[in-house]
Amino acid sequence: MATSSFTLNQTHHFLTTPKALHHSLKPLRLRSTRIHMSLQDSAPSLAVVGVTGAVGQEFLSVLTNRDFPYSSIKLLASKRSAGKTLTFENKDYVIQELTEDSFDDVDIALFSAGGSISKKYGPIAVQKGTIVVDNSSAFRMVDGVPLVIPEVNPEAMDGIKVGNRKGALIANPNCSTIICLMAATPLHKQAKVTRMVVSTYQAASGAGAAAMEELELQTREVLQGKPPTCNIFSQQYAFNLFSHNAPIQPNGYNEEEMKLVKETRKIWNDKDVKVTATCIRVPVMRAHAESVNLQFEKPLDENTAKDILKNAPGVVVIDERATNHFPTPLEVSNKDDVAVGRIRRDLSQEGDYGLDIFVCGDQIRKGAALNAIQIAEMLLHTSTPSLARNLSPPPQNMETVRTVKDAPSHGFVKSYAAHLKRSGKIELPPWTDIVKTGVLKELAPYDPDWYYIRAASIARKIYLRGGLGVGSFKRIYGGSKRNGSRPRHFGKSSGSIARHILQQLEKLSIIEQSPNGGRRITSTGRRDLDQVSGRIAIAL
Repeated sequence: MATSSFTLNQTHHFLTTPKALHHSLKPLRLRSTRIHMSLQDSAPSLAVVGVTGAVGQEFLSVLTNRDFPYSSIKLLASKRSAGKTLTFENKDYVIQELTEDSFDDVDIALFSAGGSISKKYGPIAVQKGTIVVDNSSAFRMVDGVPLVIPEVNPEAMDGIKVGNRKGALIANPNCSTIICLMAATPLHKQAKVTRMVVSTYQAASGAGAAAMEELELQTREVLQGKPPTCNIFSQQYAFNLFSHNAPIQPNGYNEEEMKLVKETRKIWNDKDVKVTATCIRVPVMRAHAESVNLQFEKPLDENTAKDILKNAPGVVVIDERATNHFPTPLEVSNKDDVAVGRIRRDLSQEGDYGLDIFVCGDQIRKGAALNAIQIAEMLLHTSTPSLARNLSPPPQNMETVRTVKDAPSHGFVKSYAAHLKRSGKIELPPWTDIVKTGVLKELAPYDPDWYYIRAASIARKIYLRGGLGVGSFKRIYGGSKRNGSRPRHFGKSSGSIARHILQQLEKLSIIEQSPNGGRRITSTGRRDLDQVSGRIAIAL
């Protein structure tokens, strides 16, 4: 019997953010020439359960993006998908049927196949010595099972280690909880949240790949004047919104709303915090939005709150009142960071004891797959430091971060750039300040201090590669025939940002034209970079 095959998709359907509209929450990455180093004999063995689903595919995407080390990987799914081939990191894998024997010699298993599958196979995997990171709701509120957001409560995983064949369960929180607490927790740590009111606007991806497909199908049908197909949801989804489809509880809340209430209390280890939520399904493909009202025990003004959020790992602030530019699901789709904006004092409360914020995050990525893989990364850091040295380390207090390469995420890098430079924990060539000033004059981007780091990073890469080829240079500097499809950086073309940085580096004689028409580092640039070798951000 012939086998079917498919390749991992990076995007889903035509309603997913079009390439021409993509906004980047992370710094521009020049094309890398390094060899992919994820497959390592000394690394842990992995299994992905539910690999054909939306989150399962995102697991694979994030593993690749973050160079997660593994010695072997099993791709597991239902009997219906077994036998198909899937291409992952340029290698074809046969999808295997999930059985009780699937976890022999598996160190870490990433589960996203639904609560019933997790309840059946999660304990079996643990008995065989596997650490299970489960994305379902099956174990979240079970006593003794850590419920973890790495940037929020990494200490909950203390004592769990890879390699000793002692299995364990770790629960991934619900997507709406993760996205909310990524923004609320830094403020909670500063002023202690006593009450939180959340309204969520949740994307189709939270209901799985089939729901995403149904939204696309319904959109086409409605635009063509046809009655919408309603298989996943009981009512029209396209051009509509409705109360979240989770079952309603006796208290009038639905299950999704109660997840946010209960999970917040467990993650914050605070049974007294008051939380109420209203969850709404909206016709957006893969990123959730949430309106969050916070009441504090101690006063916290909006300017201090904004500074706290700018320095929070995995968070980016988009709060441009003059241009009415705030977070949108479109901008955060396929991105790691959670975006926060509309940061303002709650006028219904006296003094600075209340704030309103608006949060957006990719439900499949940070709301599910990325968070799970960050948990797995933390396991490596606590268990096998030699494997973890090329990974983002677990979240740390700002004062303990020694260099940009110590930061747990690219979002963390840009947020901490200014602090690292001021504190002397990172040393940069003297011309980076001039480059930053020149770039800001042209672009005035959202996070100015990041350009210290970016300028050094681009120059360093040109140096290490022996130059920037003419083709790459033209694509960045002059644009390409597909100029309109380049990703955008909060309203600014990623190409234009790199172009302006290159322009400033040339003006300062840090780079120069090479005989082949590309660019190479000058003796001045080489000297300056050599002086700070190993102490600049070469991994952006």
